[in-house]
Amino acid sequence: MLRSSDGVHVPISDGDPAFPLVASAVCLLTEGMSDATVLVLGATGKAGRRITPRLRLRGLTVRAASRNSATPFDWSDPGGWDAALRGADAVYIVPPAVPGPVHQLVDRAVAAGVQRLVLQSGHGADVWGDTSFGQDMLSAEQAVRTSDLEWTVCCERRTSTRTSTRSSGTPP
Repeated sequence: MLRSSDGVHVPISDGDPAFPLVASAVCLLTEGMSDATVLVLGATGKAGRRITPRLRLRGLTVRAASRNSATPFDWSDPGGWDAALRGADAVYIVPPAVPGPVHQLVDRAVAAGVQRLVLQSGHGADVWGDTSFGQDMLSAEQAVRTSDLEWTVCCERRTSTRTSTRSSGTPP
């Protein structure tokens, strides 16, 4: 089930246990963007490796980024972030395991002309705020939510996805 801040509930299913997350992320990244370039951070990870081909099937240009890919991206090396962001219209973000860097990434995304961010947060981040996991995820969510970009935060939960969306004044 995909639940958005406007109360819309859309049933989604597939044999892949990660399908709800993947389907919602793909839809949110591509809504209203028929000729977009999408940067997928963590493209070799659990969700990224599923999202990347689905975006390509929709005819979008996808830059699959990871530490060892053709589009290198490493949270511990901010010097390479601008090159990865250059020309991207939307970014799928898997946050690092430390609070803070997503704020810097969002600032650079704004400067690079990115229009939309989709953040993969962690299940339970909203109730685990006093743990390092909760602090990492809540910091990343805050970075995305306080930006002037269109944004979505996805939280994986067994077979459902919680999605909160805010547009910065222009429809997606």
